[in-house]
Amino acid sequence: RTEVERTLCEVWEEVLGRERVGVADNFFSLGGDSILSLRLVSLLKARGLLLEVRDIFQARTIESLVPRLRGVASEEKDVEPFALLSEAERRLFDEDVEDAYPLSALQAGMVFHTQLEEFSGIYHDIISDHVRFRWNRGAFEQALASCIAEHPILRTGFRLDGERPLQFVRRQGALPLQVEDLRAMSEQEQEQHLASWTEAHKGYVFDWEHGPLFQIHVFLRSDESFQFTISFHHAILDGWSRASLTTALYNRYESLLQGETLQDEPVDRTYRRFIAAEQKLLADSEAKQFFASRLEEAPTRQVPRLKVAAERQAGAPVRQGVLRLEGLTPISDRLIALSMSMGVAVQSVLLAVHYKVLSSLSGRDVAVSCVTQNGRPESEGAERGLGLFLNSLPLAMKVEPASWRELIQKTADLTSASVGYRGYPLARIQQDLGVAFDEVTFNYTHYHVYNDMEAAGETQLEVLESSGFERTNFDFHVDISRGLGRDVLFLAFVYNADLYEEGFVQRIGAYYLRAFEQLLEDLDAPHLAAPLLDESELSQLRDSRNATVVAYDARPVQQQIAEQAQRTPASPAVVCGDVTLSYAELEARSNRLA
Repeated sequence: RTEVERTLCEVWEEVLGRERVGVADNFFSLGGDSILSLRLVSLLKARGLLLEVRDIFQARTIESLVPRLRGVASEEKDVEPFALLSEAERRLFDEDVEDAYPLSALQAGMVFHTQLEEFSGIYHDIISDHVRFRWNRGAFEQALASCIAEHPILRTGFRLDGERPLQFVRRQGALPLQVEDLRAMSEQEQEQHLASWTEAHKGYVFDWEHGPLFQIHVFLRSDESFQFTISFHHAILDGWSRASLTTALYNRYESLLQGETLQDEPVDRTYRRFIAAEQKLLADSEAKQFFASRLEEAPTRQVPRLKVAAERQAGAPVRQGVLRLEGLTPISDRLIALSMSMGVAVQSVLLAVHYKVLSSLSGRDVAVSCVTQNGRPESEGAERGLGLFLNSLPLAMKVEPASWRELIQKTADLTSASVGYRGYPLARIQQDLGVAFDEVTFNYTHYHVYNDMEAAGETQLEVLESSGFERTNFDFHVDISRGLGRDVLFLAFVYNADLYEEGFVQRIGAYYLRAFEQLLEDLDAPHLAAPLLDESELSQLRDSRNATVVAYDARPVQQQIAEQAQRTPASPAVVCGDVTLSYAELEARSNRLA
């Protein structure tokens, strides 16, 4: 084999943790994913070999990647401080600020929705771990200060009063740490206190400019354990970043308690590079055309709304429902093994079922969903950077008659085709097309960065239990997460409870589980061969088709409208184009005519 192939094999072995990799081995069959593909690309670049993440997704094997190599990677010029601002914008900041750049499109959207909902909890994430380990405030503060110095996003504030929203990085960051001693309380009293604190803190009003945009609260529960709670606005941290921060903080804290000295880490500039890449991509006509052509027939409403949303008072939060289903866990290992045998990402198998269910719910052969994508730049160490590197890409797929295997492969091809445009913001796509894709979103997470806690050595710190709160502006969110150190998948639905009943969401969840079971039973069977409905639903459908007698209310229509206006005055009665009249408005107009 050639020297280039040997180099590629060595880098794959390092990234994937394999003793030996062959040129025909599939990246995804060996456990690769989007985060690991970033590390792979950056390590190859350091050895003078230039590839992009899209190459990994499309070629998948070393022998297929070799022809895609674009020669020796040239030295990239880094983005300088303040380089993304105009002269007028630079003059807004004093010497206490070391850098500034625009907000990303997703950051701006999250801030907008938070203010629109009047800080009712939307995009305010609260994640809490019950940790078994001894507490030392001095060591913890030192570990936290080290993380804040390394990552500019932890010293960031927002300025929203100019021509465009900006974020700035302070030279020094305060320690947003609060400690509360609960050791005098019983375990039940502690749980009640923590639940009350979390509920009250959901409505925390962020001071965008002065901060802090994240806080850490430690509740001492015993001499051997404490509750670690990180509360932050989603505009500064995505899920991987939060997991990476927690891992680094725990590792550094434990090192200090073992008497070790922390080494100064270089300041990470990954997020500034991400913003620069997005600014450049906004003018990409190829990306604009890609989504325009793929979303031409995409429906904007797919999940039937069996409820009419009640009119909310200003500032009142959307009622959020969360449904967690255990049925995916027992078949997780088989689904992961199936993805590896097909040489596709685990996400592709899960997404295929997602599109299948959406198509079944809407009765259309085209399904669309926003899919959470990792948009980190393809630079060295990007997987360790902190920030909001996500994008929700609206991806549409035609769910045509085919086998389950073909449906999964089609989904994998869709992902591979879109990965090169993963940084083109959802807000810009919606602006380009004049369509809002805010109904359904899908997210698959595998936070294997937590494995770094074990890799750091014989760790004594143990996470006993974790919990979390987060809220988005999407109406129907499908979340599948993968456990650590074992092939276990967890399925959850986060939904707008003003639009969907829990029982209806449970039925939808059953469709997902039934589809997973069907593809595992026979991968080459047509995905249309068996219905997703259960026997009771099929029986109800048969009965409704055979029912030919319909009882109609014989009372005058105006009387029925008047009674309905008394029962649900705010519900829609007449819809014509962009005009909607509620029952109360229709009743009032009919009375005026009478």
